[in-house]
Amino acid sequence: MVGHFLQISDGSDQEEAQRLRLMTTSHLDDGEFARLLYDKVGDLIGPVFTASLERAVAAGDASRIGSEPLNLFWFAHHTVLMAALTRLPAVPCLTYGNAADLERQLCEFILRGIGLNEAAIASHLDRELSPDPGQSVTAESA
Repeated sequence: MVGHFLQISDGSDQEEAQRLRLMTTSHLDDGEFARLLYDKVGDLIGPVFTASLERAVAAGDASRIGSEPLNLFWFAHHTVLMAALTRLPAVPCLTYGNAADLERQLCEFILRGIGLNEAAIASHLDRELSPDPGQSVTAESA
């Protein structure tokens, strides 16, 4: 998710950048577009996220945070959405520095926030990713 949003803000996908702009405008207007997109993303990713987090807790890789696990997904989503939004203009609103370092730092921040422990975070972020990460669940980003 972090890589996806940061790629949008790098300008490589104009359709996704436009969707991000529409999402932001929707928040400031009646919210209809945002609600539709949140519903779609929540239906697609919510059950997978919740089940994955429950497995991580059961395996000792994470601690339970709060009583609504899906809220943790939305907190992570909003964090990366806002980070991407600050980088969307031709002249970014914030300069975070090196893109690879930003991606790593955002991932660490989010994973800690959803309750993963340091060993689990290091295990996932330090491993070599396979060349074929699998099929994407959805192309809807905002």
